[in-house]
Amino acid sequence: MEQKLNMNVNVQGNEAIIRMGKATEPFNYPGTVYKALSTDSFVDIVEARGSEHTVVGYHDTGFDAILDDSIINMNRDIVIYRFARSLQFNEWVDVLNAPLSQKQLIDFLKCRRDTIPEVPDKELLLYNLQNFKFVQNIEADYSRIDNNNYTFAFKSKDGEGTVQLPQQFTVNIDIIKGSNYLQEVEIELEIRRPKSADEKPAFILTCPKLARYEEEARLREYNLLMETMDVDTLLVNASLF
Repeated sequence: MEQKLNMNVNVQGNEAIIRMGKATEPFNYPGTVYKALSTDSFVDIVEARGSEHTVVGYHDTGFDAILDDSIINMNRDIVIYRFARSLQFNEWVDVLNAPLSQKQLIDFLKCRRDTIPEVPDKELLLYNLQNFKFVQNIEADYSRIDNNNYTFAFKSKDGEGTVQLPQQFTVNIDIIKGSNYLQEVEIELEIRRPKSADEKPAFILTCPKLARYEEEARLREYNLLMETMDVDTLLVNASLF
């Protein structure tokens, strides 16, 4: 698009030179956002990129850092770390408080890791769950408790006996993704009696202390942050963003 500029120039000499140009726009630094995936990586980034004016905040959902809080005339570099549940923990949360069939519970337990071990009593638990299909009649109440176990009488082609299923058992879980912090978590087992002869019993897993375990996992990350962060770094119990 053509632009016209009208100018009145009084020339006292033989020549008038008019130079026109466009001023360079000032550079607006966007700031860098570093996203850490663990407490260790958060500390590594802060110590590598930080300054004497670094501020670190810790709170319920994770950690924040302003790498140079003295900068006021442009965007600042920051580091963010947000706690995330591990895949292992999510798998347990997905089945808690939901009625499971015998097969669903067996299949779920079979998928638990043996290397930790995730469920220390897995083999015994699986054995008793698999034998539960032979149960023919129940003594007294359906949920008869014997030394913190549910006890059931059964008959099979090999004879008679009892099956015991625990009211509760422990599992080893790393709750926060990337933390490598295994916690011993107590899981409770409830068995619901069928309402008719055509129905099958339902198995329900619960974790009444779930909130406490999550709080313990966060507390461990707070302590790790304070133990590994440079002593001269300003730490505040606050969300910075």
